[in-house]
Amino acid sequence: MSRSDNNREQFRKTAIELSTSCFVPLTIGGWVKTIEDIRELLTCGADKIVINTRAVTNPEFITKSSERFGSQCITVSIDVKETSDGYKVITDRGQNKTEKDVVEWAQRVDTLGAGEIFLTSVDQDGTQSGYDLHLINKISNSVSIPVIASGGVGKWEHLVEGIVEGNADAVSVANRLHHIQHSTKKAKDHMKSAGINVREPSFAERYDL
Repeated sequence: MSRSDNNREQFRKTAIELSTSCFVPLTIGGWVKTIEDIRELLTCGADKIVINTRAVTNPEFITKSSERFGSQCITVSIDVKETSDGYKVITDRGQNKTEKDVVEWAQRVDTLGAGEIFLTSVDQDGTQSGYDLHLINKISNSVSIPVIASGGVGKWEHLVEGIVEGNADAVSVANRLHHIQHSTKKAKDHMKSAGINVREPSFAERYDL
């Protein structure tokens, strides 16, 4: 979501259009700072809301949001960069480096009432070389809420690795799905063949995906 008011309005319109034509749950975020921002995005059709920078600058916002809308509605996105002092949390779309230890922050996010964590390795993002499995493991084994792995998928095997080796509860992929020859159906088929329990997309057969 852009800082520009005009672009924010366009984003709202896009969210409404998506929610009326897309039949999977929508998780929407970007510059979410207030309870009213959350309410507005939910009204636009979001099923869940992602917060990141606001959660770091005002951790109590996680609790307030979860209490108001339910923890199942609140996803806290954690962007991470590896440094000489270990994994550190970064905010503001990667522009602001903090000194927060990622495990400590993830545990606090859990305690404050978030429903799940969307975990992105900034170092791996866009590399297509696979997830940071060590990072995912550290977080998944440190919290009681679901962890969604993000950053680095270049082949379907990486999705399996995220679940099996990283111990993530779910995996995210972006760039690979932007190509016409790839689809969520193919991703799920590969995961299913590896013994991972995934939900079959009911629409796939109609469109030969």
